[in-house]
Formats: sequence, C-alpha cells, structure tokens
Amino acid sequence: MSSAELTFSYLPAERWEEWDVFVNRSPQGTIFQSSRFIRCVTDTFHRPAKTAVVFRQDSILGGCVLYPLQRVGLRYSTTPYFIPYNGLLLDPFSESPFYFKRNSRQNRVSELLLKNIEKDYAFCQFRQSPNLEDLRHFIWRKWKVQPEYSVVLRLDGNRNLLDSMENAQRRRFRQIESRGCRVEPTDQADLIFRQMSGSYQSHGMKPPLERDVFERFVKNLLDNQIATIYAAELDKRIAATLLVVEDRPDLYALFSGRDFETDSSGTELFLIWKVAEMYAGQNYRKMDLLGAMIPSITKVKLEMGGQLQRSDVTLFFRNQFYRAMFDGFSALQQKRRFL
Repeated sequence: MSSAELTFSYLPAERWEEWDVFVNRSPQGTIFQSSRFIRCVTDTFHRPAKTAVVFRQDSILGGCVLYPLQRVGLRYSTTPYFIPYNGLLLDPFSESPFYFKRNSRQNRVSELLLKNIEKDYAFCQFRQSPNLEDLRHFIWRKWKVQPEYSVVLRLDGNRNLLDSMENAQRRRFRQIESRGCRVEPTDQADLIFRQMSGSYQSHGMKPPLERDVFERFVKNLLDNQIATIYAAELDKRIAATLLVVEDRPDLYALFSGRDFETDSSGTELFLIWKVAEMYAGQNYRKMDLLGAMIPSITKVKLEMGGQLQRSDVTLFFRNQFYRAMFDGFSALQQKRRFL
C-alpha cells in the first residue's frame, strides 16, 4: 500500500453507518466515537461534529472525530471535557502477519490525517486512546504530547475486587454494607448534577455545565442506551450517584457525586465498587474511573485496587501565538476532566 493510494475527506453524516463499522474494528475505537454518541453531543450542545477519514478505495483505514469551533476568525477543534477518549483511530491491518508492515501502513494513514488537520485548523486537541501505542508522528510533526493517567479496576477473570483493596478500605465498605446500603438504577439526572456539583465546589470550581444542559445531555445518553445511572441509598436517603457508560467489554465512570452535607466519600466509593462487581459478572473487562491527576483522588482510587493506565493528550498549535492563546484552555480542560 503506497501513500498515493490514500485519500483524505470528511465523511458526510449519511455515511456514518460505515464509520460505526470502522470504529468497532479499530483497536482505538470506543463508544465515544460512535455516531450514537456524536449525535448526543451535537443534539445537546448544538455543536457541529466532523468525521475526518482516510480511504483506500472505499475502505476506511483511519479517522477521527473533530468538534470545530471558531474564535476571532480562527478555526480550532477541542475534545469536550466529558469525552474521555477522542483521538486517532487506525485500522489494525490484521491481514498482515508482519508488525513492520502493519506499522508502516498505520504511519502512512496517520501522516495524511495529521497533515490535513494541520492545514484546516489553527489549534487541535485530541485525547488519545490508551491503545494508540505509536505517537511518533505527533512528535515528528511538532505536536505537544502530554501524558495523562486514569485509574482502572480490572474486572476480568475470577478476580475478587475486595482482595485487591487496602484493608482499611475493605473494612469501610463492609461497614457500609452492614448498614443496609442498597444500590439501584435511577433516572434522576437532577440528583447526580447536584451531587457532582459538590465535588467541583469542594475544589473551588463551578460545575463545568449548566444544570439544564447537563440534564439534557444525560437524558440523551439514557434515551440512546449509552449510559445507566446508579444510586446508593443509605439511611433512607440517596447518599451517592454514579453514571456509567457501557462499551462492552469496557465500562466508564463518567460522572459521580455524593451528598456532601451528610456523607463522606465512603459511600461514593462503595457505589463504584458495587457497580464494578455487578458488571464483572456480565463479562466486562475493566472499569475506567477516569480521574488520576489529583493526588488525593488518585490515592483513594488506588486503595480500591485500581491500577494506573496511561493515555496521552496531543495538541497542535500552528504557531507560538496560538500556543499562548490556547495553552490556558488546555490546562482548564485537564482540571475539569480529572477531578
């Protein structure tokens, strides 16, 4: 396969069925790049989405989802904070038994994608999948590569999640369980917003979304069967809530919160554990807790038996002026995502 055989274009929405097939085939593909999720974002935020793809004849070999915006005449694309992974997707080229050939083909696809993105945008931000192993093209093309971490709970095998926990954490969970804490699905988007807001306020921040926008987004996720909300009831009150995105065999803890007036963090973590146990019995492989950039929050997630997982944010700035303009924005996005 030569570079001359490849073509770049933006895929029209009427061909998103082809895109979904490719997302499922790509090792980097997640539900966050699916047309269902893209529609939830565009319907909620009235923000356009563009799907950039590389074709060989009629086959998609690579692509990415862009959320373009315009500011002072500059076109740029960012990954909204509530999308944990949104980066390059590449065909695995599994028909070739040779790693060198597979890697060379992926490099040609990446090169064409990045070249056209740089031409069309003054600034671009991606949050890459942990499964994108080769970032050399970003480095060669002078993109900024910024490591970030999440914490994952392994659910595969015959693993007992309690066995991986710190003793003190295990005792706290058993105490909460002995008090009759119940975990049930719910559709109360307003409740999870109130409880999530407490987390941001405790760190001196406003919630990143207005209440009505958040509730509309969550309703879209629920209506499209992308997410489920769970609530932990303790002493006849809802002590904690958790919204998970289901992308078998992976699970993502997208939003969570607790009643800050009457509850410590114990019930929120207990809820995460019980939901993880529930999905472990449904052949899920891991639960991504997403936040691991604030030491105090990372500590309690690791005490639950979590493990660090690296992914990377990649940023393109057309020149140093644009870098100065957008660097602050990138720092804010990171803080919002990794609470």
